[in-house]
Amino acid sequence: MDPDLYAQRLIAHYLKQHRLNDTLRAFEIEVNRKFDTDSIDESLTVLVKDYLEFQGLESSAEHHRVGSNGESEGVLPIKASAALNTTHSNNSVLTMEQQRLIEDRQISIDYWTVRCPEKKTKLDLFQKTLVIFSNVDHVTLDGEVRTVGLFSTSSRSVCIYDLENRQVLVRGENLGGRSPVKAMACIPGTAYVLICSMNGNLSISAVKKDANSGDYSISSIGKGVSLHRKLITSVAYRSFGLGSGYFCSLGWDCRLVVCKVANENTDSPELINVGSVVLPTQGTCVTVLRDDELELPVVLVGRVDSSFVHVFTVCKRKNNTGDGTDIQHNESIVELAKLSLNDSEFSSHVFHPMAITQSSRGVVSVATSHTPYLRVVTFALPSVREMLSKAPSVVDSCSKSDSSTLLCELRRMCQKGTDDRLNPNVPVMRNVIVSNFSGMTPQDRFSTPVLMSRPSGRSGIWVVGNDGLIRGFDLRIGKVVETIRAHEGRIKTVSAGYLTGEGHNEVIVSCGAVDLSLIHICRCRRYSLCRS
Repeated sequence: MDPDLYAQRLIAHYLKQHRLNDTLRAFEIEVNRKFDTDSIDESLTVLVKDYLEFQGLESSAEHHRVGSNGESEGVLPIKASAALNTTHSNNSVLTMEQQRLIEDRQISIDYWTVRCPEKKTKLDLFQKTLVIFSNVDHVTLDGEVRTVGLFSTSSRSVCIYDLENRQVLVRGENLGGRSPVKAMACIPGTAYVLICSMNGNLSISAVKKDANSGDYSISSIGKGVSLHRKLITSVAYRSFGLGSGYFCSLGWDCRLVVCKVANENTDSPELINVGSVVLPTQGTCVTVLRDDELELPVVLVGRVDSSFVHVFTVCKRKNNTGDGTDIQHNESIVELAKLSLNDSEFSSHVFHPMAITQSSRGVVSVATSHTPYLRVVTFALPSVREMLSKAPSVVDSCSKSDSSTLLCELRRMCQKGTDDRLNPNVPVMRNVIVSNFSGMTPQDRFSTPVLMSRPSGRSGIWVVGNDGLIRGFDLRIGKVVETIRAHEGRIKTVSAGYLTGEGHNEVIVSCGAVDLSLIHICRCRRYSLCRS
């Protein structure tokens, strides 16, 4: 877009937002152009505020770089008592700002936990058919929780495989209709499985056991929902209580869609389409986390041509019914903030997130679009309370408000929502980056990298790129400390989880796009700590 035209649109949006209608009409006459300000995703006020805060960060960094005698100072020291178990203060790979953030938030990042021995086996489930999706999950059958691998193929077949007992539980065909299945997820505590097809249809299937033969079967139940008008690019699901949760998806239609899996007063879970948000560019990655204080979902979204991570939540909004007395409580999507992954310059178009995962409590890692090697940017996720305190319409006492007051503020923001578009007045939050390391994983502009968090109690993340290797990345020292040769050529799909048996052994399943092999890797309980 022409910079002058974009600047004029920002000015027009500012005038309209402040109800300076006469000035807006005069401005449009002066430049001989009628402006559509509805598609503006960033207001002039927010841009200026962000720029001034960015300049403040630069000044602060310069202040700490140069001492009173004019000489360059060393790395900003961290008090051991305040930053216990964090990266030590003489670690030159971290900037002073990053170490100050670690100190202020008392962020704890442990060394990589090495699990051994490792057992790798091939699974011959589909006879050299391309597996396009895999997921390690847990399903409840006959009152027993089982660790399963969920697999779907390009030929529209699905399989649920018992990873502990090494046996096929159930196979199914055409559960995604005429389209292959893009994603599958178990609804915790139940025998229900979410099935999302490539064309954007989401449905629920039930795994049932035949009383006579003892064999399991899978079939769709209830009515599905249509999430997207075009193909799906990324999905995420998180449970919020027994039999319920939130399913989020991104599609080629440049929309974020949030669907609730509800299990209230029904015999089986029900799908409720919460709503959608139109993104300025196509979304690349999405994940769903949980705000512990307010017990709300936190949806993180990355998109093309922006180094921002958009943060949303879902809350109830009050809608008056026809007679003005009864009130219905419907849920709606609320945008809270944009988190900057690029504090080195005042720009959001240098790179964009490609994959995202929660690496530890309150800490999120992102794989970037950098070539020839992706980078792993890790940031501290602000709480919903912190993000609300940055909103221009929120009272200054937000940091001292109780939970019920914050929820009321969220409902008020729902009422003032901008339909299905991004809120141009949402605040930009910088200075949240904990570390920025090279992932040492090769990729090009056509790559689709994967980041996988490890089971609870294990530090680090798995990084997957183009070369058939699964790399164990230590976020404390910023290095690849383990490498698993899984496939020849690019990996099409990979997932990590844990077994429910003693020790909660780590398990990884993956499929190669070239060799079409399906690999099951189990990493046993015995371990040591990597400190190199």
